[in-house]
Amino acid sequence: MTSRIQTLQKHYKSDQQQNQQQNLAPFCLGSTFINQQGKEIQEYQPNSRPVCSISLEAIPDNKLYIADCMHCFDIKEIKDWVEKKHKLECPLCNRKTIGFCVEYNGELKYYVGNRHWNRMKTGEEKFGGWVDLSSKVGDNVYLGKNALVFDKARVFDQTKIYGSCLIHGKKTLIFGSAQIHGKVNVFDSQIYENAIIKGTEEKPINILHSKIHGNVEIKGPQTIVSAKLPSTRRLFSLLRLPFR
Repeated sequence: MTSRIQTLQKHYKSDQQQNQQQNLAPFCLGSTFINQQGKEIQEYQPNSRPVCSISLEAIPDNKLYIADCMHCFDIKEIKDWVEKKHKLECPLCNRKTIGFCVEYNGELKYYVGNRHWNRMKTGEEKFGGWVDLSSKVGDNVYLGKNALVFDKARVFDQTKIYGSCLIHGKKTLIFGSAQIHGKVNVFDSQIYENAIIKGTEEKPINILHSKIHGNVEIKGPQTIVSAKLPSTRRLFSLLRLPFR
């Protein structure tokens, strides 16, 4: 938590400097927490109890959610805002910094989350894709800005995920040096070691309830269900299957 907050503070301080140079007003103070009362502005302290910007009550440490705009909320309050009211804009600054929605199998679902920070080779840190509060993504993972990780999925190690990928399901675990490119849907599956998955908008890939590892390269379009693919196997499908 503290590491992410420090990164956000640095990011917004940099934005403020650029805005000041261009005579533009920043959306948020960035290095502070702000609540709806306006007069109460608190610097972040690890043991502090910021005020929820919706309920206007102090937030217990284990209930604190900090949006990517650095406004803070009680998790229950912000979940109601996103999941029940279907609002993705911060209640204070109206920026889309608190969550995302996914259309999957004909159903639209809303999630509270945060953008993943990608650590670039240059030493910079840049916003990547969305991760919901129930999922985990490691610090060294690269998560493309259009990728979504949700419903208790876990992604670790040197994994790289590019394109409009959906990574979800409580049994989903991606680690090692795995790479996923393009339009790929991974549900309740394990992908690890040096596995490479390559889908496109025209040739999407669905991987469901499967285990893929080793020196495997998969190209779309295809749907893989309840499969175990060992090393050295290469799959190239000519069958076009719908992406849902």
